[in-house]
Parts: sequence; structure tokens; C-alpha cells
Amino acid sequence: ANAGQEGDFRRLGFETRECVYLAGRKANVSAVDLYLAIDAVASAFSRRAPAEIIILASDSDYFPIVKLFN
Repeated sequence: ANAGQEGDFRRLGFETRECVYLAGRKANVSAVDLYLAIDAVASAFSRRAPAEIIILASDSDYFPIVKLFN
């Protein structure tokens, strides 16, 4: 979420994060795909695994995660 929307998401109970690569040639590039994948896998295998994980995206970058849990 951009800075203008972050407060709106937090008020609705969502956790927000800055997702930026900090190393190598990808410095300052969005890393949201990586963080989402880590969060989804960690959540699915935790003691309190959610009944469902909802991913809202406009591209197919998340297809491997969906396929993994399907």
C-alpha cells in the first residue's frame, strides 16, 4: 500500500509492511512477492494455520503459492 493508504488499511485491522529488497542489484525494488510467499507458507504450517489464505493480485506472480496449497 502506498503511504496514503497505509493508515486506512491499519484502521481496518490489516498489518502493513514496507517490502523492499535491501541487497544486491535489486536494492530499493519491491519485494512484496517474496514477503507474501514467506508469510503464506509460514502461516500454513504454523500451529494456528488459517482455514484459508486470500491473495488479491492483478498478475500471476502468486500462482506457485496457490498451486502449492491447492
